Amino acid sequence: MILTLKKYSNCNMYKTAIIIITTLLLLCPIQPAFAQDEPDGPIYIIQPGDTLFEIANRFGVGINEIIMVNTLEDPNALAVGDQITIPGYEGISGILEIRTSQLGEDFSSITRTEHLSPSDLSRLNDLSSPTEVYAGRSLIVPSSDDKLRLINDPGIGERPLIASAANLKINPWTFLLNNHKDHSWQFSGDGFAYGNEQNPEVEASEKDRPFFISVSPLPLVQGKTITITVDQATLGDYSIKLDDQELRFFPSGNHWIARIGIPAMETPGLISFDYSEMTPDNHQRTYSQMVLIEAANYINETVSGVQTLTIDPKIIEEEDAILETIISSIPDKLWDGPFNFPVDEPCVGSGFGNRRSYNDGAYLYYHTGLDFTICSANNLNIYAPAPGVVAFTGQLPIKGNFTVIDHGQGIMTGYAHQSEVMVNIGDRVETGQLIGVIGNTGRSVGPHLHWEVWVNGIYVDPYDWTQNDYE
Repeated sequence: MILTLKKYSNCNMYKTAIIIITTLLLLCPIQPAFAQDEPDGPIYIIQPGDTLFEIANRFGVGINEIIMVNTLEDPNALAVGDQITIPGYEGISGILEIRTSQLGEDFSSITRTEHLSPSDLSRLNDLSSPTEVYAGRSLIVPSSDDKLRLINDPGIGERPLIASAANLKINPWTFLLNNHKDHSWQFSGDGFAYGNEQNPEVEASEKDRPFFISVSPLPLVQGKTITITVDQATLGDYSIKLDDQELRFFPSGNHWIARIGIPAMETPGLISFDYSEMTPDNHQRTYSQMVLIEAANYINETVSGVQTLTIDPKIIEEEDAILETIISSIPDKLWDGPFNFPVDEPCVGSGFGNRRSYNDGAYLYYHTGLDFTICSANNLNIYAPAPGVVAFTGQLPIKGNFTVIDHGQGIMTGYAHQSEVMVNIGDRVETGQLIGVIGNTGRSVGPHLHWEVWVNGIYVDPYDWTQNDYE
């Protein structure tokens, strides 16, 4: 009996141990030894034209690091839309997006509105100084559905923090956290950030907004048309300049618009935007910021067989002097919407901005317009692309038989090398009206229409005006 009892007791003990072990296994499942954790770090979505080398260079990491973290079997098989983890950015999460810094934004405001610490913004964009953030610069930031709004309030540092927070109906400590501040007195009138969802009904007055001028598109590009919009109904005594060029504004609904052309030969780099205004209530506003101009990467082309007279520097100077006297004088905007092409069939022979060599000379010139060749027997007519008033007709050594139409507010179009001009100075023309016939006069080696668009005297790409409404 004693031996039997011992055997029975050992059996119960074994059963009890098995039950305990089984229970522990169920409560604490063991992970397989070969399982790997998900990569830690921000996500980048492959864009058209991306290569692994460019991505690694952009984020300052090694190609092999990207391959290892993402366990890429074939790095060359990456496709547009694929997601990869970027190593080396511990503490930063989310999907990375590329955004363009706008006029009025700076390093400080972007860190606040994007919910980023200054160090994270610097790490993601390899910034060594806050001054490296300028209008038109591409910045990498994590996407977020909780972006903040920036509002200016000159008196925010003069009143108790609790009063400003109460006005926005938010927690004072959240208010400080969003703005990277420890104390209310650290605000200096440079704006503060808050979430729209916290108090959607709060609206800033015109003078309380941090910046109410927009420049589009950014960055600026050689040969492109730029629209500057002042988002308010009235302007006081103001001065707005881009690279020391005074801007001319025209009223448009509840805002004001200026258009400017970026010269096709402008040196890429930074230019200054300067704004100064004394409002009717004697409120002084001044602002200055650097704006980026990028190269348009125009191609080189050689044109042979032109008359030597048409590339004589003296002749060019004399013709330019005549063209400078043709100035838009119509304050009203006569056109509406994109321009039409000025021919029946837009067979383009040479694009705008191409760097040109004439008769195998140096590339000292650029193409100031868009050339349309004759691609059918019925493709000889020239039409007005938009309403306007004829401002010039005449024969010039380089442009040949030439017509200029004033469309108002500094916008003019030119038509060169015509065989016949069918309008006179002062004529009002409408869209689609016949104004001339394609020819081969002036600096031309074959029948074609050379079509130009001037924005306040600057040649810009005419094609853009057929695709956009610069309103």
